[in-house]
Parts: sequence; structure tokens; C-alpha cells
Amino acid sequence: MSSIYRNISFAAPGSFAEIMETGDEIVVRGQLTREICNQVTVLERPLERFLFLPGRLNDCFAQIAESIWIVAGRNDVAWLSHYLPRAPDFSDDGKTWRAGYGPRLRNWRGRSDQLDEVRKLLLNDPSTRRAVMSIFDPELDYAASLDIPCNNWIGWLIRDGRLNMSIAIRSNDAMWGFSGANAFEWSVLHELLAGWTNTRVGTATFFAASFHLYERHFKMAPDIVSKFHGISPYDFGIRSLPLSVMWADLDSVLQKWFAVEEQVRSDPRSQISDLDQFDDEFLREALKVLRLKWLEPRLTDAELATEMTRLEESDMAAAAYQHFGRRRQDLLRKIEHPKIASFFRACEDR
Repeated sequence: MSSIYRNISFAAPGSFAEIMETGDEIVVRGQLTREICNQVTVLERPLERFLFLPGRLNDCFAQIAESIWIVAGRNDVAWLSHYLPRAPDFSDDGKTWRAGYGPRLRNWRGRSDQLDEVRKLLLNDPSTRRAVMSIFDPELDYAASLDIPCNNWIGWLIRDGRLNMSIAIRSNDAMWGFSGANAFEWSVLHELLAGWTNTRVGTATFFAASFHLYERHFKMAPDIVSKFHGISPYDFGIRSLPLSVMWADLDSVLQKWFAVEEQVRSDPRSQISDLDQFDDEFLREALKVLRLKWLEPRLTDAELATEMTRLEESDMAAAAYQHFGRRRQDLLRKIEHPKIASFFRACEDR
């Protein structure tokens, strides 16, 4: 089966509905699931990456953090746990994700940076069909482990000046995998690689051998579908922040980013003093948004509203408003960013 959607905000409810309506029930490792086999899902605009779906309760801060962590080639649980508290639940030793995507992509067997290899292939031959990245490792992953990679292969094709991405996935939980992490994290890689190969971002196609929902989400999924407004902030001219770090600068820029993030997390009351060292809008604004994650519990509603005005009007700011607005509904009625305010007003009217 194949389903085509504008962005993840449309793909998530569409996928939930499709699985609940046509999926077959099967028990896997003692858990009841509803499953569609060999599902193909296409996102036409993968850079519209933030999920805006009432009732879904996604965590935009975790999505940002995990994506940057992967691109940096990291798999340490200690850092990721700040943003994803359940990270240790998927670790065999409590210290690393044994099959973390970061090392598999950036340092395969200690010998190969697949981002660099694919980058060079596409630059040397834009029509190549050999630009692929492997994540599943047959020498390591036929094992008893809490951490067997679900996303197994990423392929890249440049056609008509657009870089198209394909992802093969052995097992894809539509609720927390596809819509919670995968669409976001791979869009970050997609945008970076398009920049390094002088192409535009094309489609993102997900091939899931098992596309499913767990029983614990059988009631939640239809409820989320019913609450979807049929719009996302991108319909209101809210822009995605560009991610445009040059390949030669990637590792050094990310090293600086993690150093500043540590300062932000340990002392969120202080303004970020080193923002001007980041030319990249996505990385710079991510630090401002992550600071608010740690600062928000210490602020009154009025103080938080003031802090929010310091964010650039973007999808990242809209995602932060959505997150904080779940507990502070008045915040959504006092938005100073006009396009973001228009989006949330439209949601109330539907």
C-alpha cells in the first residue's frame, strides 16, 4: 500500500486511521498490535517537520535534541536522557544505545563516515543509484538485545535537481517511531545532505515491513484522528528554520553547540552569551528553545509569554507554543507572533 501526504502533521493521523481501519491484529513478543505489512508512506514536504496534532502530546524538545545527537554521531544515554528520560529503557548497559544510529552513520565499524561517503558519491555522480547508508549490521544485530535498529537502510537519489530520500524500516510504530522520531530526525539529515550536494530537498519515502500501533494506543489513535484540524502552521506562512551547516564545519559546530547546550541546561536563567557564534538559524534557535524547556517551570505565565517573544517566528517557536500551551492555555491567547497566533486561532475555530 502507498499513501502520500503533505507533511508529518497530515501523515500521522492518516496513518493512525489507516492502521485502525485496515490493519490486522497480531501478537508480537506478547503485545497485541494492529499492523499493515509493506506500507509505503511518502512525505512531499519533509522539512515541514514539526508535528501539530492535538492529543498526540509529542515532545518537540526531544525531537530536536535526539536529531542533533544522531548527526553528531553520539549514542551516549546520559546526555539523551535529559530530553528522553526513557532512553535507558532501550539500553543493554544503561550507558549507550548499542545500535544507535549516530555511530552507525558517522563511524561504521570505526572506519567509515557514511554521511561523507554518500556526500562524495552524489557530488561526483549526481545520477548515481549507489548512494546508500546501512544501519542494520548482520554481524551484530542477530542478537538478544533491547536495542535492535528499527530503521535499517537509507537511500538517496538526485532527480530533477531534487534529493529524494528513501528509508527501509523492519518495524515501525506509527505513534512513537514514525511520527515521534523518524520523520523529524531523517528530515534533518535530508536537509543537510541536500545542502552539501547543492540540491533541493525532495520527497521522503518510508518503506515499513511492519507498520503498526500497539494495543495501548488503540483508543488514543482514533481520538487523535478526530481532533486533527486539517491544518498545520505551514498553511499560514510560518517558515521552517534552515539548517545549512557546511560539511567541513559540521563536527566543530556541533561540538560548540553541545558545549553551549550544557550551559543552557545548567543555568537557564542566564541569557545565552555565545549565540552569535552560530550562523545556522536552526541550531541557534534550537538553543533558545531548549533554554525555555528548562526555564519554563520557574516562570509565571506573564514571564513565559515575554520570553516567547524573543523567539523568531518559525515552526520551532510554534511547536514550543503548542507544548507549553497544553498546561498554560492562556499562553496561546497572548501570542505576539502574528502568523503563529493566526494558526492557533484557526485551530480554535475548527
